[in-house]
Amino acid sequence: MAGPSAKGAKVGDSPDEAAVRRAVDHPDVTYRDPERLGAVPVSPEEALRLGLPKDPPWIGHFERKPIPPPRGEPSRVIAGRVLHGGAPVGGARVRMGYASGHARELIALDERTTERDGGFAFPLAPMREVAVIADVAGMSSRLVTAPADGPIDLDLERLGALAGSIQRAGAPVVAQVSLIGLDGGVHRVARSEGDGRYQLDGLVPGRYEVTVEAIGRNHMTNGTPVVQQVTITGGRTAAHDVTLAAGTIVHVLIALRSDDDSANVYLVAGRIAVQRHSQLQPLFHSPTSRSANSLSTKDRRMTTEFRDVLPGEYTLCISRWDRSGGSERDPAVVSRVIAVAAAPQTVELALP
Repeated sequence: MAGPSAKGAKVGDSPDEAAVRRAVDHPDVTYRDPERLGAVPVSPEEALRLGLPKDPPWIGHFERKPIPPPRGEPSRVIAGRVLHGGAPVGGARVRMGYASGHARELIALDERTTERDGGFAFPLAPMREVAVIADVAGMSSRLVTAPADGPIDLDLERLGALAGSIQRAGAPVVAQVSLIGLDGGVHRVARSEGDGRYQLDGLVPGRYEVTVEAIGRNHMTNGTPVVQQVTITGGRTAAHDVTLAAGTIVHVLIALRSDDDSANVYLVAGRIAVQRHSQLQPLFHSPTSRSANSLSTKDRRMTTEFRDVLPGEYTLCISRWDRSGGSERDPAVVSRVIAVAAAPQTVELALP
């Protein structure tokens, strides 16, 4: 029986090692259920041979159950206490996992409940760097990196909130509000309603980077982002109103190669010199860079657009993107410097 892989391809019975590794969503995880996203139909014997987790059913970070490390990989014990005001807290939830990406999204590998003395332990923690966080109703610790050795104390704090309104040219705007914690707060995302108002509850005290982007007709973000910083205090709701600038539209028409079905498209503020896709990566989480997230392809020509682009000089960059995952790791970039004024404009480029 064949089942879907995480890449969308088909993996048959008794896959070879390369096929299994390509199909596993997470390096420590696979699934027994062939209907689940990321599933690999592989027998327990085959899993043992390939060094996958030894205790079927193999479980992922979508389920709140422990994940044993792959066979042959060493593990360690991460232990500590959960405290509030110096006193131990029993019955608190503690999660351990990988803090992924710029936003430090927690990919939870294991979850425990503290004892009456506030103690907890993860006996099968990976040797690589992991993060831990604890919470109870109305309180949470910060997301912190577990020490290489020795115990760790997680201090619970009262949660706060952020609320406000988003406008453009005096009118309310439907927009996405994204928070990235700078002091151990977890990543949170919300959308404003038709009246432009939004609210994010359950925030750990500390500083946050707030990014606000308008949402277009296709329900995707498409506007010049506003990036600011706010400070959250426990037990209080911080007010934060945002005004988005009104700009123009830059339409992009791309001639694809015969063996391509899409492309990466970026609009970077200012004049930059770039030859390879990897040179753009440092800009991905910067407000000076935007990527196209609404693509339409027909007859080997792709169209997209950037909305609310403010007047100024920009560098428009495109590179190959094969949806099948078969494109080169660091494709060449075609770029053009454009001057944006008040009127909409169209730019045509061709992939190399």
